[in-house]
Amino acid sequence: MKKLLIPLSLSLLFVAATFSGNDFQVVHASENPYVYCFEYEEKSNGNYIVKNVEYGNLADDDLRIYGNVDGHVVDEIDINCFNDVHYLSSLMISNNIEIIPQGTLDIVTLTEIRFTGGLEEWADIGYTTNLPVYEYSFDEGFINYWNKFIRPEADTSICDVSNEQYTELLNLYNNLSAFDKSVVDSYVDKGNESIGDSMKYLKAFFAPEEPKKNTAEIDKKTTLSIIVGIAVFGMTSIAVFYLLMKKNIIS
Repeated sequence: MKKLLIPLSLSLLFVAATFSGNDFQVVHASENPYVYCFEYEEKSNGNYIVKNVEYGNLADDDLRIYGNVDGHVVDEIDINCFNDVHYLSSLMISNNIEIIPQGTLDIVTLTEIRFTGGLEEWADIGYTTNLPVYEYSFDEGFINYWNKFIRPEADTSICDVSNEQYTELLNLYNNLSAFDKSVVDSYVDKGNESIGDSMKYLKAFFAPEEPKKNTAEIDKKTTLSIIVGIAVFGMTSIAVFYLLMKKNIIS
C-alpha cells in the first residue's frame, strides 16, 4: 500500500486534473482549508483508490475528494474509507470517481453530497442514496462547468453565452467561497484566458443598463420648485406684513 499524505503546510499543492477528457491543472494554495490527509492505494491501472481518511487531520465538518492526486486519477472510493469518520456533514466527490460501493457513504451525520460533474454523470456511478446531490460544486465543479458549457473548445467565444447560461453561471460563481474563487479566477481555459478576466467581461456585458436621466425634465422640475417656493415665501411675507400693520406693530 502506498500512503500519500497531503499536509496543509505545503507551499503549493498542484493537483493535476483530467475532467471529461480535458487535461488541465488546478492549483490549490498552501492554506487550502479543504484538502486533508488521505491514504491512497495505487491500482493496477495506475489510478488511485481512496482507502482511508486520516481522521486526526479532519478539522472541519466537510471534506473534498479531488479527482487527481500526484498526477494520478482518483477513480474509486474504498467501502471502508469513512469507517472512522463521525462528524462529516458535507462531502465533495470528484466526477473522476467511477466506483463507490453501495454503503460507502452511510455516514450518520452526512447531509449532502457535492458532486463536481453533472447529475447525469452521478447517475452513471450507480450509487443509490437518499441524500441530496448537488452538481458542479466548488472549484473543481465550476471549472468542469466552464469547460463543458462555456468554452469547450479553444475557439469558442464567450460572446456566444446566452442570458440563461450566464444566469446559471453567475449563480454557481456567487456560491463559491473566497478560496474557490481564487482558484477559479486564476484558471486559464482552452482559449488561453483566465476565468476571472472572462467573468469580468461577462458581468459587464450582461449588466443591466441604468436608465438615463432626462436632464431637461429635471431642470424643468427644479425651476418649477424654485418658482413655487419663491411665490409661497412672497405670499407668506405679505400676509405677515399686513398682520403686523393691523396690530400696529409696524406702520
